[in-house]
Amino acid sequence: MNVQEAFKEFELKPDASDEEIKKQYKTLSKKYHPDRNKDSSAEDKFKKINAAHEVLKNRNNVQQNNFQEIVLEHIQTSTNISFVESVLGCKKDISYSRIGKCSHCQGQGQKLENNGCKDCNGTGMKTVYQQRSIFRSTCDKCHGRQKTSICAPCNGQGSAHTNVNITVSIPGGVVDKSILRLQGMGNYFQHFIMEHHTDVHLTVHVKKHEDLYIEENNVCFKLPISLKEAVSGITKKVPSIDGDKDIVIPKLSKNKDEIIIKNLGVSRKGNQKIILDVSYPENIEELIKE
Repeated sequence: MNVQEAFKEFELKPDASDEEIKKQYKTLSKKYHPDRNKDSSAEDKFKKINAAHEVLKNRNNVQQNNFQEIVLEHIQTSTNISFVESVLGCKKDISYSRIGKCSHCQGQGQKLENNGCKDCNGTGMKTVYQQRSIFRSTCDKCHGRQKTSICAPCNGQGSAHTNVNITVSIPGGVVDKSILRLQGMGNYFQHFIMEHHTDVHLTVHVKKHEDLYIEENNVCFKLPISLKEAVSGITKKVPSIDGDKDIVIPKLSKNKDEIIIKNLGVSRKGNQKIILDVSYPENIEELIKE
């Protein structure tokens, strides 16, 4: 028996106080005690009342434990992006399953039913229109009595599993296995009267580029050249996020010199750095002869 079912057994609203629960328990236990009530169904009803009382006595501890457990239940999901997307940033559609507020009972776990009163159409409230004003008051015939039933779609839980499709903006500069926190996009739950949502932790898998890599806000590429090319100068084709680019290597370049191409880095605010990797021959004399 859950808390919603226990309140229904006691014929009380979910916001009933401890004093109201205690008072109702005394009333119902006296009414259905097998020693007092000789009806064949009284003993079974008495057992249900005691079970409901145990649930309601411990409901705060149960809710607190559930709260602590659910808070940790962040949703884990992932997406794959290319290296270029990781540099420039992109939008990705992701899908996942989460616990959401029940749309049938709006998270209440129960729904109102017609209480049979014709004066208020079974709602327990009367609406009076006076000029341009609207007044609502408790029905004087049924005294505001409300009849409720457990919400069948969510089985009185107030929440149900649902599939979610959202578009996520992934910023430029993410590296492989970065985790993005989508705040409040996870599971729905209630703690006492407060509504909460956990987060979604999105792991981004970046497909590795054969030659390029990110360093701070820059895209880097190590360009192997010979000593002769470094001394004489040469034009080389290098990869970039916009495809191959021709660069000019000036004469007398040295190992680890850098050539910069503007706006080809992270979010186009960074640059591309071409780092020269000069290879030196084993026999320098052979190079001089050439």
